[in-house]
Amino acid sequence: MSSSITWQVLKTRPRAERKAAQQLTLLGAQVYCPIITRASQWSDRKKLIDHPALPSMILIQTQSLSEDQIFSCSLIKGFLTHKGKRALVSEQERVLMQDFLAGRYALSSNSLSIGDQITVPVLQSQGQISRMVGDKIWVRLLNSALEINFSVA
Repeated sequence: MSSSITWQVLKTRPRAERKAAQQLTLLGAQVYCPIITRASQWSDRKKLIDHPALPSMILIQTQSLSEDQIFSCSLIKGFLTHKGKRALVSEQERVLMQDFLAGRYALSSNSLSIGDQITVPVLQSQGQISRMVGDKIWVRLLNSALEINFSVA
């Protein structure tokens, strides 16, 4: 994997991330749609549901497709921009996100407890420890509904 590979961020219609990724893959694009699993509870049962980690966004390598081909997918709204330029994600950042979402990062601290606020270095974001079970901790990211887990070394 080369670090010179860049991914562009596409905005999709709400709740259409996976379907847009499938359609673009069928067109021959290399697409990454990160998925996280959350427990949902109803009055009669609990169920693990897969949700996109980046709501209304997918990552795409655009070398193999023209913009006309990308926008032939009706679920795509456009490219995500920042300060007037297209948002780019390096391959290193994508792999980092993939590893992070898979729980392959370890924290090293002896004095963690529920309610502590920590900085998640990989995401450069603040979070609060919500649960601790064995060598795993769950961190709810501040200003986000995302909850992630770590192995404690």
